[in-house]
This record gives sequence, structure tokens and C-alpha cells, in this order.
Amino acid sequence: MLTRRLAGKRSARTAFLADQVSGFFAGILFYLRTPKVPTARLPARARHAGGLDHPLVSIVVPAYNAQDTLNATLTSLRNQTFERLEIFVVDDGSRDATAAVASSHAAADPRVRLIQQRNGGVARARNAGLAEAEGSYVAFVDADDLCAPERTSKMLAAMWRMGDDCALAYTWSTHIDGSGRIVAESQRSEHEGWVHDELCKINFVGNGSAALVRTDVARAVGGFDPTLREVGAQGCEDIDFYLRVARRHKFAVVREFLTGYRQSVSNMSSDGMQMYRSFRRVERRHGREVPAARAALKLGRKYVLGWLLSLASLHGRYRTYWKLVPRLALIAPRWAYNIVVTHRVTSPGEELPIVDDALLADSRNPDRGARFPIGGPVVTGASHV
Repeated sequence: MLTRRLAGKRSARTAFLADQVSGFFAGILFYLRTPKVPTARLPARARHAGGLDHPLVSIVVPAYNAQDTLNATLTSLRNQTFERLEIFVVDDGSRDATAAVASSHAAADPRVRLIQQRNGGVARARNAGLAEAEGSYVAFVDADDLCAPERTSKMLAAMWRMGDDCALAYTWSTHIDGSGRIVAESQRSEHEGWVHDELCKINFVGNGSAALVRTDVARAVGGFDPTLREVGAQGCEDIDFYLRVARRHKFAVVREFLTGYRQSVSNMSSDGMQMYRSFRRVERRHGREVPAARAALKLGRKYVLGWLLSLASLHGRYRTYWKLVPRLALIAPRWAYNIVVTHRVTSPGEELPIVDDALLADSRNPDRGARFPIGGPVVTGASHV
């Protein structure tokens, strides 16, 4: 009797497994025989924005004691030709009138919202805005930087052009002074597509305000790392974030100077030793996670040191300068010689690019001394047009 029951259970189990296998292969045949619509034929907007003709774009503005510059930053954002925006100003425990400036813009424009928190650093501030973002895309714009009016629309177009694998678009940047006047342009990066290896060598995006990224991807990679600040190594949150995005997604470039990056003695990139510590932590972490990238990251360290030495010399921080020189000499003595003796800043190719007459005459060049375009005068209290 027991033998019959066992035989019956085995028979039932065998039949069940046979049905499962049969169903599995039937499903595969169904999938193979079903006509497919290639993704490339779908409208780009439908692929990247859930079918919306005008996706919502979130902009996060981390702000700390930014009362003198936030007004112009928000004016440039409110004047974007792409108007379907939500703008979060994250007041990171400011002790000045930053919240009041943000509130005046929020009263005039319902797209602007103020978030206040205890001081926690730029990464925590950006993450706080990211947590609130409802847009399909998100941009992070520092409270002292500016955006040209057509920036958002052109970044979206560049990302859609690149296709489904693209998760980030960036623009070229100009350096601006305290009054918003153009003083120089950054490097003209042509890197797009799969860019992880190049990004290990040099942060060609340039700064934390030059990019637009898919919100789901920004969250999937964990946002920005707040622990860098906790260990006294704040400054390279941007490149750390970009590297994590670049591992699995393509980048797109907008070959126009649409981001105004304010370079001042007080900002983080002017603190040479802190920036160096920050990059070393990012380099070590990514080297552990992606061993194949270690050589490229080491080359990136050389470039970062060269850049920090040039900043230290420019701002007269000679104590920092001579702390950085031996670190560069240990890994790249030729680079250290070029910078210290010939005052020549080298690039990862170890030679400076030749700037020919055609490049100097390029119509895309910003006019040095001119005000960075923000679509109108700096105003508060006026409704959005």
C-alpha cells in the first residue's frame, strides 16, 4: 500500500515537472514568434519620459550661505525655455538670508520650493532634493552657478538623441566671476557614449552643475556620497557620482557653453589638500570596485594634482602648493617639472592641445568680459513669464 502511494506521488511530481518544462518552452516559442517593435523606432520622448511630450524636470539647488548669488541662480532657472520644471532650493543650515531669497522666488513662482535642513554638506543637500524629485530627469545646480535659457531643452534633446542607454547629458561650461561676467571657458570635451574609461582620467563634465541625469538612475546609483565630508574629504562628490553612472550608462554632450561655473577662492575646489584627499578616496573605492580602471584612475590623479597646483599658484596658496608638488613628483616627475619650472599645466596626454586660429574664431566661444546670459535681469517678486 505504501509502495503504491509513493509511486503515485512520484508520478504526479513527474507530470508536474513535465508541464512546467513544456510551459517554459512554449513561452519561449511564443516570444520568438511575436512581432517586435524595435526600441529605436519608438519616439524618443516616449522612450525616455513614459510617453509624455513634455517630461517634468527636477532641479535641485543646494545652498549654504548663498544670499549673494542665489538670486541670479534662481533667475536663470526660472527663465529656462523648457518650462515644465520643479525647482528645489535645499537650504543646508545657512546663517544668512538664503532662505529669505528662496522664499521670495517661491512666492512669485509656484515651481520653486524651499527645503530647510541642518548643515550636512553638499551631498546630503543634493540627496534631500533628489528624494523629493518627481521629475523623470534631475539636474543639480550649485547656488552660485548659472544656466543659459536653452540649457534644459538642449540637454534633453542630446540625451534622447543618444538613445535608451543614455542616462546623463552635460554641457560645456564657462568660468564666471563674482558679478556673473565670463572670465574663461572650460575644456571642450567631445566625450559621449560609453565614457567610463575617459572619465577615470579626467572629469570632462567639469563641475557639479553641468549635468542632467535620469532620476531613476541617480537613485539607483545611490545619489551622492555624504561620507566624504564626514572624513574631511569633501569636494569630489561630483566625479564619484558621474563614475557610478558611467559604469552602466552612456553620456551625451551638448557642445555649447550653457553652464556658468563660478570659481572663487572660497569654494571647495580651491581647497587643494581637501580636494586631493577627496579624489584619493574616490580613486581607491572605484579601483576596488572596478580593478580594470586602476591605471586610468592613477592617470586621473596626475591630472587632478596638476590642476590643484595651478589653482594653488593662482590663489597664492604656496603652502598648499609645496605640499602637493612632492605627491605629483612621486608618480609623474615630468609633470611636476613642467609645472614648477616651466609653469606649464599638462593634460593626460602630457602635451597641451594646440589652439589654432579656427578654434579661436569659433562662434561658440563665449565673449570674455560679457555677462553670462540668463534670459533677463535678476529679479525677485515677479511672476514667471
